[in-house]
Amino acid sequence: MIQNWAVLRTVYQVLHEFLTEQHAEQALPIWQDAMAQTVQAVQHERAGDLFLNALAQLLGSGEAVLMAAVRDVEAPRPNAPIIGYLSDDHILLLPEVAYREVSRVQPLKFSASAIGAQLKEDGWLLPGSNTLTVQRRVRGIATRVWQLKADFLQVGVDDG
Repeated sequence: MIQNWAVLRTVYQVLHEFLTEQHAEQALPIWQDAMAQTVQAVQHERAGDLFLNALAQLLGSGEAVLMAAVRDVEAPRPNAPIIGYLSDDHILLLPEVAYREVSRVQPLKFSASAIGAQLKEDGWLLPGSNTLTVQRRVRGIATRVWQLKADFLQVGVDDG
C-alpha cells in the first residue's frame, strides 16, 4: 500500500505541475483533501472492517449467534448458525463458519486468512504463536478459533 501511495503522490504532483503551467490548477483538489478522502474510501474497503461490521449485523439481527463457551441449557435460535462462543473477555469465533455466514450477506473480495491477518494487524485478533487461530476447549472439544477482543461488537456503534 505504501508503494501505491508513493506512485499516487508522484502522479498527483506531476499532474498538478502540468495544470499549474496551464493555469488550471483549480481542476484538482488540494492534495491533503484528496488524500483524506482516499483514506476514508480505503478504510471502507478494509477486509477486517467489512467483516466485523457484517458480523455485528448478523449477530444483532439474530441471523447468527454466539453461544456461551461452557455447556449451557439454552438452545440457539432455530436456523441461526452458531458462529462462535463467548468466553469471559473474548469471543471465540469459528473462522470458516463466520466467514461463510458473512459472505452470504456481504460478498467479500478477501479470503478468511486475509481477513484474519487484517484483524490481527488492527489489534482485534489475538493470534496463536504461529497461526491466526488458537486452540481452545469449547464445550469439552479442542477447537481452533479466532480469539477476538469482545469489544469488537462496539465498533461503529453510535452513542447518539
